[in-house]
Amino acid sequence: VFAEEVKCSNEGIDLSSLLLSLLNHPKKGIVVIAAEACAKLFYVGRLRDPKILACLILVYFDKLASYSDDSDADQVNDVGSPVRLEQLLSLFFPAYSMKGENRKVLLESVSPLLDSVRQVILPGNKKSVSVGKMLDYICTSVMNGEKQELDNLNHIETNFESNATVSTMVAISDFLVSQFSELQHSYIRNLCKVLASANVDDIKKSKNHNITTNTASCGVSLIQRLKKNIDEIESMIESSYSDKVCLGSLGKLIEILESIDSDNEDDTDTDESMDGGSSIDSSFDPKFPIGTKIRKFFEGYGYFEGTVIKFNKKYQLYKIEYGDGDKEELTEEELIASRIATDNETNLEQTSAIDKSFGSDAHMEQSPLKNIGMEDSLEPDTQCSKSSIRRRLVHSPY
Repeated sequence: VFAEEVKCSNEGIDLSSLLLSLLNHPKKGIVVIAAEACAKLFYVGRLRDPKILACLILVYFDKLASYSDDSDADQVNDVGSPVRLEQLLSLFFPAYSMKGENRKVLLESVSPLLDSVRQVILPGNKKSVSVGKMLDYICTSVMNGEKQELDNLNHIETNFESNATVSTMVAISDFLVSQFSELQHSYIRNLCKVLASANVDDIKKSKNHNITTNTASCGVSLIQRLKKNIDEIESMIESSYSDKVCLGSLGKLIEILESIDSDNEDDTDTDESMDGGSSIDSSFDPKFPIGTKIRKFFEGYGYFEGTVIKFNKKYQLYKIEYGDGDKEELTEEELIASRIATDNETNLEQTSAIDKSFGSDAHMEQSPLKNIGMEDSLEPDTQCSKSSIRRRLVHSPY
């Protein structure tokens, strides 16, 4: 039908590519008709492409706002009318989210949506897009759909809502980590604010919800993945332009994530850790047993000695304790890649005379973190805690 409007090769073009081309067409009439067709195909289960669904969300929030200005409300029944499409989409998303498999596609659309917004706000484009509103709409649609489905089935309330929120946060943090160097400063700041505005209760309810991904070890939880991403984003911001607004937003989220770890540390250690081999399945043999000595290099500070004190079977994480009591968790891949683990009986050379007292005056004079994003969290003349600085030091180029 739209062969003249899109460039198609003689061999043809697949449906998804055709629809994406039409949804990004400069002619608003083409976009409106294509969007209506896509919504109907999604609803009947003929489409499941998250990229196309992301385009529909962008059309609903961004393009229709400008299209409707010059549209006559009397044309609501006409195909190609922005008013008609707006009403159709306002009914489509709530209805579409009633099925679990559709809610999964909605959550998968977050990443392509973020990338689409990035294209919209490229330099020279004066459009203003509220990515926060779109992300909130996705979460709300998923939560309402799950709640309605449970009500219809007379099921008890579950924590799916919180999983939707944290899944969205993970998608945002994944996007920031992978695309950081390509993003505008204002967009990074906006996404950091979105992350910081997440519902604390939703995050806490998701602490035991696990996922499996291609880029993370099997069994790593949403919370663990989110925490690791946030630490990495914070490090990249500090090394790039030290935006206090971004750091302040992330700092609040880091405190929440650390409090969750603290609240559940005892339970995790009892149920999921190995303290001599009794609590872990005998068929699994960690590469680095309890007591393994390690050395880790912190750029600008030298090597620090530590010891493997616990192994979390559920999350496949090693807990490392350094000489002054600071702790962090690393995956087996990170231990191997950075070559920081040694045999339990190996005698380590003494590290160079580096002041590991993170709170010392000498260290603070040298630290690039001095006076960066600390004003809101520290009283005058108060030294930085070791944990607050370690968050910014644990990132070596693996």
